[in-house]
Amino acid sequence: MSEALISLPWVEPDTIKTDMKKRQAKFKVKDAAKFNLDEIKKALGSRYRDGAKLLTGPTTQ
Repeated sequence: MSEALISLPWVEPDTIKTDMKKRQAKFKVKDAAKFNLDEIKKALGSRYRDGAKLLTGPTTQ
């Protein structure tokens, strides 16, 4: 999952934290305007894409 997120240019790679038990990932973005859930689903591929949902969008914190 981390490798897929790292492939997205707007994700801060050093901030990715995954919880495989919960099937969740948290990360910071370089520019909130470039955040795109569809790009995340595409990068994750079929293993994680199904059922993927956004719990919290980009914030200023």
